[in-house]
Amino acid sequence: MNRKLVVSALALAVLAVGTASAVPPGPTNPATANLDVTLTVANSCTVGTSPVAFGTVYDMTSVNDAQGSVTVTCTGIGDYTVSLGDGLHGAIAQRLMAGPTATKVDYNLYIDSGHNNVWGQTAGTDTVAGTSTGGNTADAPITVYGETAAGQNVPIGDYTDTVLVSVAF
Repeated sequence: MNRKLVVSALALAVLAVGTASAVPPGPTNPATANLDVTLTVANSCTVGTSPVAFGTVYDMTSVNDAQGSVTVTCTGIGDYTVSLGDGLHGAIAQRLMAGPTATKVDYNLYIDSGHNNVWGQTAGTDTVAGTSTGGNTADAPITVYGETAAGQNVPIGDYTDTVLVSVAF
């Protein structure tokens, strides 16, 4: 009986050694991983203007009207807001054109043809919003309505102002 036990123990030992030296399983075939693909589309916009030119005026006792325009061109499709600054000589509430001997002509720029809404810099209040068509194609020009104040007694000469146009996109 001892002999049976020794042979069985020996067989078990050989089996254990044989199992321990077996080749471990290989990697999965095929090996896999995820590849992320990303893209960020950014927008770039430019702005162009045509002047608000009142021309030659002979009577400053009444209002004088003129129109100009702002054109926005963007590379991408997206919303934008156009604002107009104070100008060099006044404020949004009352813009001024400077002329001879530091004389000023009161005027303002409006969003609407009725001259009810002064065009300013507060988004959602006194600015103009639009959506670009993208493709670096100019959107339709946005009209800027200008009006001089009535009742001004100023010397003859040329009067000018420069207003900063900003496009937030």
